[in-house]
Amino acid sequence: MKTVDLKELEIFTDISKRQQVRCDVRRDIANLIYREMHGIEALNLALAIYKSDGKVEITDDELRIL
Repeated sequence: MKTVDLKELEIFTDISKRQQVRCDVRRDIANLIYREMHGIEALNLALAIYKSDGKVEITDDELRIL
């Protein structure tokens, strides 16, 4: 299992990777999985991400979905 924090995901804002911002992408990622993926595993992952406080423990199979 791995832990992913989608509440404070650091995203680079320039090509030189010197500047970055922290973004809460839980809702966006959960909606993307919900819309684009099919199956109960994807639905469970989307709900776990959406309802999380930030850090989510995911399996290797769920990591492939991400």
